[in-house]
Amino acid sequence: MLNDMIRLVLSEYEEYYQRVHGLKTDFSGIAIPVADDVQFPWFVCRPEKFFAERVFEQLYSKQKYTRGSLDDILDMNFGRDGKQESYIIRLHGNWEADENLKNLSAIQITEKHIKTACLVERLILGDFLFWKFRKDLDIENITLCSNSRYRDGGVPSVEQKNTSVYVDYCFPEVARYHLRAREVVSC
Repeated sequence: MLNDMIRLVLSEYEEYYQRVHGLKTDFSGIAIPVADDVQFPWFVCRPEKFFAERVFEQLYSKQKYTRGSLDDILDMNFGRDGKQESYIIRLHGNWEADENLKNLSAIQITEKHIKTACLVERLILGDFLFWKFRKDLDIENITLCSNSRYRDGGVPSVEQKNTSVYVDYCFPEVARYHLRAREVVSC
């Protein structure tokens, strides 16, 4: 049975997809990961066959390191970027990427078996929160989308640069203080 908070979040996501993407969605039958509501209060509800380029193209102001489609350069067999079915994940309620994951490379995160957000999830989360609150994620830091890979092995990252959401490229072994992943709970 869904509690009132979860029902509200699902209905807000359904309204977001209708208004922003012109897409009718219904997340009521999707499995919701079990997590502490205080530690993991944010959700990303992803509809079926909804990929990174579709979210990116709807962003109010955006840049990316490539001229090509993100869907064409992402390795859709790595992580959740290529998932076809609808699903829901939960995240920490941080406007900046997780501080406890600073100075960890994508390789180290994988070795530690930490589940993190992929590119499409970070783009959806940022766009949803901007739609709801008119506030941007990652003003001071960069989200390392360590659950994603480009076809050549690189790792996507997302940050707010001035007034634009910027999707960039990182090498998987790079670890820096301002480069941080976002931990998730998934089913």
